[in-house]
Amino acid sequence: MIFVDTNIIVAHFVPSHEFHIRASLFLDKVLCRKQYLIISPQVIGESFVVTTSHRIFKNPTSPGSFRILLNRFLNSGVVNVVSPGEQAVEYALEAAEEENVVSARFFDLLIYGTMREHGIFRIATFNEKDFAGLKGIELVSVE
Repeated sequence: MIFVDTNIIVAHFVPSHEFHIRASLFLDKVLCRKQYLIISPQVIGESFVVTTSHRIFKNPTSPGSFRILLNRFLNSGVVNVVSPGEQAVEYALEAAEEENVVSARFFDLLIYGTMREHGIFRIATFNEKDFAGLKGIELVSVE
């Protein structure tokens, strides 16, 4: 199982994104191998916010197009959505205290906590620094 970070989803959904080809090739390769991909409601929400933003993209994705892209991705047969529970929050707070993390970086730790709560130890991301050094996490190369 590989958890997929927001930036991979955004790059895959937005053709003009600088990492669109890398993200799409990576996801196609993983999907062909029938490896399970995991995302969370947080990743879906963050992806929606970014892909539909006029401040971030010259031609943002419409809400309807996002919904179509997301449903196609979720219906691939190998993507599962897991939600954070109380244990995920506890893992995130514990890591924040240990790493002295403050502010918006907590959202990365909530992903980390969600992963730990569900026994997922591998993550695909373009922002490896966000998860480097976190206990029990393996960064998956997106090539």
